[in-house]
Amino acid sequence: MESPSQEKPFKIVQNLDFKAAFEAYLTEKAKRLDEVLGSPNEHLERQQYVVLLCNFALYARLFRRSEPKLYKNIWALQKKAPVIQIVGHITFRSESFLKLNCGSDDGQKLDPKDMRQYRLDYLRSLDSSYEERINTLYLKVSDWCSLINSPQYADLATTKSAMESTNGMAKTIIEGISLASQVKLLTDDLLLLHYTEHVDMKPGLLMPIMKALCMIKGIDFELNSKITPLSIVMPLLKRLVQNQLSVVWEDCRNAVEKQAKSVPLTHPKCRTGATSCALPSPPPQTVPSCLSPP
Repeated sequence: MESPSQEKPFKIVQNLDFKAAFEAYLTEKAKRLDEVLGSPNEHLERQQYVVLLCNFALYARLFRRSEPKLYKNIWALQKKAPVIQIVGHITFRSESFLKLNCGSDDGQKLDPKDMRQYRLDYLRSLDSSYEERINTLYLKVSDWCSLINSPQYADLATTKSAMESTNGMAKTIIEGISLASQVKLLTDDLLLLHYTEHVDMKPGLLMPIMKALCMIKGIDFELNSKITPLSIVMPLLKRLVQNQLSVVWEDCRNAVEKQAKSVPLTHPKCRTGATSCALPSPPPQTVPSCLSPP
């Protein structure tokens, strides 16, 4: 028997199953990012895009090549993330990283072909539409502030419909976080692109930027002021969730028991065609203590 030191080293490039699984992961991750990037639900997806690029670079280094279709799809994601902030005013150039670490484009028709020109076109469009988009978000934030301070959320502990009020509060808080994220991403894109592309900013954009900062601070203040009510609701919410899980568990167990009773026990070696044979009855179904409902 050979010792571990005498075994031949395993070459990962020969593992076709690993290669296929790696490609499937990259494809699925790119698909999910394509659905969220640029949408109102975007939050940390640009940082996840950087992680995807690093994994794609690892794939290209291991297998000494990159899949053309996958390369094209990952490249196209740059349209929805024209600028990626690392920290402060430091940004990540995804097109340079792709070209240096993930192989060449092999003459593919990439979209966009020139990321520098695409960023400049995107910045011009953003300059002209920023104030209007901020004003639209300002109306939504105003409605949100009115909603979160409405009487139906004033005292969740004594409400007659605890589940409804708790769900409403959760949805309202998530909506506020989403609005703040939209305002921040829009303003970050504007400021960072002007800085990185060395384009002067029009003085007329200063007032919309100040309005954006006030919206973010206002949402932050409202959320912090709701910490105390939420701490009161959490024990109630926990009990409600436990009750719902108990109902679901009971329904699933009844369905499994009903299905087990309806399936006839037929011995595989029984040639008589009978629906049952002299086999010992199965042991009674028991529920492990770790899976018992609360």
